Amino acid sequence: MFRVSLLMLVLDLMVISAFAVRHSRANDLRFENANIKGGGIGIRIESHPSRPYEEGRWVKNLVVQNCTFEGCLSHEIEIYGMEGICMEDITPKNGGECGS
Repeated sequence: MFRVSLLMLVLDLMVISAFAVRHSRANDLRFENANIKGGGIGIRIESHPSRPYEEGRWVKNLVVQNCTFEGCLSHEIEIYGMEGICMEDITPKNGGECGS
């Protein structure tokens, strides 16, 4: 069995939505210059929902840079079951439960 690792690069994203971005078991994600407004959760990145620590199910390599989250009712960024996270210049504004 072999694994293919692809980089997902999201630049200059603007979202006004209930759930902006959600990924399960995705590796090598990079978000830059995102502006996410409203909704429940801004970005949620996780390993497999029911078995996050099972062999081969870790999510790896997340970069979030220069992003603004405004008016999210729950979490601006929610992450679990990950290895290798880099976050810089994150600005939460008027958030709900956590993060601002």
